[in-house]
Amino acid sequence: MRPFRRRRAGIALIDLALVLVLVFVAGAAVIKGKDYQKARYRNICYRNQESADALVWKVLYEKKMEVPRLSAGYMLRDADGHGKLILIFLPPPGENAPEEVIVDLTERGYSSDILCPLHREPPPTPAIDYWYAAGRWWCLYDHRHN
Repeated sequence: MRPFRRRRAGIALIDLALVLVLVFVAGAAVIKGKDYQKARYRNICYRNQESADALVWKVLYEKKMEVPRLSAGYMLRDADGHGKLILIFLPPPGENAPEEVIVDLTERGYSSDILCPLHREPPPTPAIDYWYAAGRWWCLYDHRHN
């Protein structure tokens, strides 16, 4: 015959440790899921950057400007939805002020989005998501899109 064993009630220390591990793993899964959700729009954002680069090359060709003179640029979306491409060129030899070229994107029929796809709704104030520097376009809205 087996000896009588007293049943234990309550939470053991190992049960508490397993619950803590479960909470930690669930929290890590939620954080990684949100990171994946932001990163899945990377290809769309990259296509926006590619089309902006193609537009810059067209503008450079039309204005007969040289690429090394292009210092910076950005795409500005106004609160009313109109977009502008603003390019800043280094001054030519003998001049002191930089030259600025403003291109209206709605007149050009620019088909790509001016904002990062992570913008769910248009911002109420003017917004800049794409910035041209160091020879390429950068997404300022999410660092994973670079």
